[in-house]
Amino acid sequence: MVTRLVQSYPVITSVKAGLGTTTLTRDVNWKNFQPRVGFAWRPLGNNKTVLRGGGGFYYAYEASNQLGLRQVLYAPFALIETFLSPPGNNPYVTFANPFPGVGDLPSSPSILGMPRRFPNPRSIQWNITVEREVLPNTSVRVSYVGDQDHYAASEYDLNVPRTFGPGTVQALRPFQPWGEIRWIDPRGNAHVHQLQIGSTRRSGDLMYQIEYQFTSAITDGAGVAQGWGDTGGVDWPYNSARNRGPEDGIVKHLLVANWVYNLPFGKGRRLLSNIPAAANYILGGWQVTGISTMRTGTPFHVSYSSPLVGFPVSGRADVISDWRVSNPGVNGWFNPAAFRAPAPFTLGNVGRNSMWAPGFWNFDMGFMKNLRFREHYDVQFRGEFFNIFNHPNPSGPNANLSVSSTFGKTTSFSAARVILFGLKFAF
Repeated sequence: MVTRLVQSYPVITSVKAGLGTTTLTRDVNWKNFQPRVGFAWRPLGNNKTVLRGGGGFYYAYEASNQLGLRQVLYAPFALIETFLSPPGNNPYVTFANPFPGVGDLPSSPSILGMPRRFPNPRSIQWNITVEREVLPNTSVRVSYVGDQDHYAASEYDLNVPRTFGPGTVQALRPFQPWGEIRWIDPRGNAHVHQLQIGSTRRSGDLMYQIEYQFTSAITDGAGVAQGWGDTGGVDWPYNSARNRGPEDGIVKHLLVANWVYNLPFGKGRRLLSNIPAAANYILGGWQVTGISTMRTGTPFHVSYSSPLVGFPVSGRADVISDWRVSNPGVNGWFNPAAFRAPAPFTLGNVGRNSMWAPGFWNFDMGFMKNLRFREHYDVQFRGEFFNIFNHPNPSGPNANLSVSSTFGKTTSFSAARVILFGLKFAF
């Protein structure tokens, strides 16, 4: 079998580069002005309090595979034609005739394209931070971080039927005889606002770092394959307001802490510093470490699979009442009776990523015993406990209305507790 890439025209324009001629498949944007500004100020005239801030414009050329590989291979339009090999074992592909026989190009081929005037994805970022040393070697920090993204590459089917009804999908497509037209468009937008509160201690018996984040991230589906019934929830690519919602995978609240604590027992310590050497081998030299993570859930929405010909294979469902329940759990994270399949050949009204999955919390801890012999040899015994409380964190519930047996229920959980022991000898 031989495959041939058929392009409508391979070269859009050329520009003179320093070392030769470069062939381009979209116009070059020479106006990507990227100013940056930043400052640091000690408002109280000492080294304990500092105010920092900054901002700037950022551009990404060929920021993804869509703008890199695809603009070289497929621009401005391309389709693939396959030639089947003839029967027998004799070679049939030659330089004189690399595509023998008749290809099997479908009657309604799918193509991929992108506009010639494609602005580079742009990000406007800014931040401001106040940091204060509240105790020796202990600081507290509060930050606000903002980001706006524009012209993100979004891929969708340009040949989606504008109206749905009985019949095959192909008969309803507006551009005939083409099938799916995967179009890469600079239409994606995102807005992110984040509050960060942190504290750090870097010396002493107790060292720690604590970080809390509150994040609001809203997009219109930027960065996901925008199509008709895609799993990303962008079920109608011609109305960006309909697709506006929380960004996939982003949680609202996140708290992470890690610490190392040297227990104050044994020789040279605050407590039991005069114990005998034999007792010090047992009581002295202990360390406790830990990492804790607590966060809220990620956004999702209820979808369904349509059995109708001439309608999306999947899309968002209809919400008809309050989906919240008083005691959400693994057997019912939301009220299943609050959702139904939309009327035939219509789109559902539930918002994209308008619901939130269960949260997550986990504690990992380690206990280490350090011993020294003759000032040249060190031995460390350590025990590490991952998910020390063996807490089962549920995954997101099944949100496909078409799978009635598990609809609204959780069927998988995070890993159970794991315990590891180790012995290290250093000389």
